[in-house]
Amino acid sequence: FAVLTDQVPSPALRLIREHVRNAMPKASWHTYEPVDTSEALVGAEIAFGKKLVAKCDFTRLDCILALDSDFLGVDPDSVQNSRAFAKRRKIEKHTDKMNRLYVVESTYTTTGTMADHRLRLPASQIGGFLLAVANEVRQLIIRVEPNALDKLISQAPPPVGIPEKWVSAVTRD
Repeated sequence: FAVLTDQVPSPALRLIREHVRNAMPKASWHTYEPVDTSEALVGAEIAFGKKLVAKCDFTRLDCILALDSDFLGVDPDSVQNSRAFAKRRKIEKHTDKMNRLYVVESTYTTTGTMADHRLRLPASQIGGFLLAVANEVRQLIIRVEPNALDKLISQAPPPVGIPEKWVSAVTRD
């Protein structure tokens, strides 16, 4: 007997797993994820000093840049993200401010359909777009000492085919 599940850190699933192990000692339990998120954990560790899972509160964001991310469609927490994003798209009084959504993606997504500004780029150029934005942001911010972002930007090849108008608009917002 073998069980194959996704990697859900659910207490209920852990209890079921333990029950299966006790009831059927020869059974095996395997987990599989078609999309590996381990690099996101490594990135968070570089940025924040420990492995973290990013959770965005879209009700608090005035400007969003989605890079090949379908946070309103198939990405994890898409229902919660959609509700929070929609709250900022609804203007109930004249003082409410609607959020702005920039999407840079290689294929058309649900998030792309909701974008105020959508740029289609090949997947191979999206990292270059991010580096171009990071470089422009770095020029706007004065820092006392260099950090990991400076090192990453300085080692990266210059982005090719990235629309400068887009980089400037995203950076201004």
